[in-house]
Amino acid sequence: MSIRVGPNVGVRLKLSLSRGNQVYAMPIVLSEWMDPAAIVYGTAVPLLAYAVVYKCIYAPWLAKFQQQSRSQQSDTEASGRAARQAEALSAQSLMRQSAQNSRESERSRGGLVIDRAVYGYLATNEADQQLPSDSSSSVIDVTDCLQILVDQSHLEIPASLTKADLPGFYDPAPPPSSSTSSSTGAASDTRHLLIRYTFNGTAHSVLLGDGDSVRLPQRRHAVA
Repeated sequence: MSIRVGPNVGVRLKLSLSRGNQVYAMPIVLSEWMDPAAIVYGTAVPLLAYAVVYKCIYAPWLAKFQQQSRSQQSDTEASGRAARQAEALSAQSLMRQSAQNSRESERSRGGLVIDRAVYGYLATNEADQQLPSDSSSSVIDVTDCLQILVDQSHLEIPASLTKADLPGFYDPAPPPSSSTSSSTGAASDTRHLLIRYTFNGTAHSVLLGDGDSVRLPQRRHAVA
């Protein structure tokens, strides 16, 4: 929008609309001479009309569009997470017998036995994590996934961006209260790996960040 004022042109308002590489213009003659009232109307009325259209039409439409986009993105993420979960659970089913064989072999010689391992949005200050039974929870059981990685009573996983890419792992859905501080006993807003294991007949426990390396056993993990 532009307004042109002059003794030869009077008061003229020009409305412009750009669509891609094209520009549409509509000139409006408000007055044939320099009329102060026409100047005021030519300036104030379009601005007022723009404000009304923006607030009553464009802003509600934009808010609805953004909400629909967020909803579609959430549905897409949920669908992708469900697919990865199904793939991981299938892998866990295939590795179950191998994990049991490894567990029995390690136990027979006092080696490394993964008693319990959970991955997800854990409350980092709790002494005992209770694994939820709901498969769509924010914490998943990865005990067998780690046991099959035990080699000669040792388990090593290099540091990485996330452990969700390990066989049998997947990224669980964050809990609704993930924004709550873990110091209050609520779930953390980052993923962790909790491992309870037995080595040489002694109980051990360690809580690791998602990107931390895993090296078992270690004396400092022993439970007093």
